[in-house]
Amino acid sequence: LVMGDGPSVGIMNFLRHGEKSKDSGTLLTLDGQHRAEYIATCMTSGATDALPWGNPQVVMSSMVRVGKSSRPRDTVTPLATKLGLQVQMPCDKQDFECFGRNALALLPANGTMVIGWQHTEMPSLLAAVGVPDRYTNFQAWPEACPSASWPEPDYVYGSSSCYDAIWQVTFHKMNSTSAWKVVMLDSLHEGFGGAADSPCEQDFAPKATAIV
Repeated sequence: LVMGDGPSVGIMNFLRHGEKSKDSGTLLTLDGQHRAEYIATCMTSGATDALPWGNPQVVMSSMVRVGKSSRPRDTVTPLATKLGLQVQMPCDKQDFECFGRNALALLPANGTMVIGWQHTEMPSLLAAVGVPDRYTNFQAWPEACPSASWPEPDYVYGSSSCYDAIWQVTFHKMNSTSAWKVVMLDSLHEGFGGAADSPCEQDFAPKATAIV
């Protein structure tokens, strides 16, 4: 083993894309665009409960199908731009084997990656990175999850009006040649207040010190 090649932890934060309406086609609504800007600000502002080590090192989304929704990519692109990163998009939204392989390979040791995707696929994404079935609260994306300061607009439609949740998966490995193992799941909140410049709240609220 390399000297100092000890245990490490990695975090994946799964975000649903921002708001859509029946009029927004394949794109985000204005509220969804504002959420994307809020995410970009609040995920580059130091340590939070969502980001114990501060800024993420990897940003990923589902590949954009021709003529289909670009919302997941559009939700995380402002964040990637602010971090000077490319959005990693190697996988179709329903190619879970591809997702599992790529996400585990991209997960940084003692760091964080942010994943923007469609909500209906989230449970399958978790399974693809090794989350066991016993986490029964994570077998379907929530039907609703309004932030503490902003109710979702009346135009949101479909099986879920939940846009503020973050599914956070924490992994551990013994050394650089070990496989990542899931050690914890949590459901967090973005705390979006309805504007691009809303103060970073809930699990995006700043913490005094980062973990080192």
